Amino acid sequence: IMQSAPVKPKRRWASVLAMAAAAFVDTSEDQALGILWPQMRLTLGLSVGQLGQVLSISRLVRTLSLPGWGYAADHFSRKALLVGITGLWGLWTVAVGFVDSLSQLLVLRTLSSLGLAVLWPTAFSLLSDLFPSKERGRAAGVMTAVSFAGDLAAFGILPAIAIASPEAWRMGFVLMGVASSLSGLLLLVVNDPPRGSS
Repeated sequence: IMQSAPVKPKRRWASVLAMAAAAFVDTSEDQALGILWPQMRLTLGLSVGQLGQVLSISRLVRTLSLPGWGYAADHFSRKALLVGITGLWGLWTVAVGFVDSLSQLLVLRTLSSLGLAVLWPTAFSLLSDLFPSKERGRAAGVMTAVSFAGDLAAFGILPAIAIASPEAWRMGFVLMGVASSLSGLLLLVVNDPPRGSS
């Protein structure tokens, strides 16, 4: 008996490109604090060394929340997680553009870092169902390459914004937050096939 080839899930590459766009924005957003800090610290009256506190709390929160997001990706709608968290969580980054103190910055970076952690475990879970084993590496490679391009974009765009005026760093965070929310809308094209499809 001849067995037909398994049907490939719809919108596989559109899903990869949508998740890659979100990864691009998330990576750019992750670089924003370090790039904009020289102007931020002057406005907020902070020291160079206090950047370490803010970056450390961001990394700690993301590290601790990754397993939780992985659990959520195994038990809830992956598309809903991506659209809801990536889209809505960008608003916390917008809010960073309006901080007036270190304590406000720490709270908002903690909240925004929670959202930045959702993408990768959810995306890898989706890739495992969108692609057979012989194609997953290529899909993950495309997504990761686009993500790394977000670093380059951040270093190209954010310094130019920051030097416009002493308060222009605020616009950098607003821009990153709006881009994050828009990438959440783009994730509406993601196909979330049944788990175990591939």
